Formats: sequence, C-alpha cells, structure tokens
Amino acid sequence: MFITALKIGGLKLGGLGKLGFLGKLGFIGIFGIIAFIVIILIILAIVAFLIFRSRNKNKY
Repeated sequence: MFITALKIGGLKLGGLGKLGFLGKLGFIGIFGIIAFIVIILIILAIVAFLIFRSRNKNKY
C-alpha cells in the first residue's frame, strides 16, 4: 500500500514537471526515498540480529 502510494505520488510529480527532465528527477527522487528506507530497515535488521545473537551466547 505504502509503496504504491509513493509510486502514484512520483507519477503526479512527474506530471507536474511537464519538462521530461523534471519528471525524471521526481521519479528518481521517489525511488531514492524507497531505497533509503530499505537500507535503513536492512541496517536495523542486522543490528537486531547481532544483539539477539550476543544475548543468546550470554545465556548458554
């Protein structure tokens, strides 16, 4: 739902920038935001995994 909303927002931004260049910039900006969110989620997942693993080592 969230990603499709961002895509629709990107298309609207592209439509507003009637010059092809501005449209492309808007489109790249939306993908940049998605990529940024994904990278943050991956980093958080790795950190959580390392913390979880270290806690399990301490238990045994």
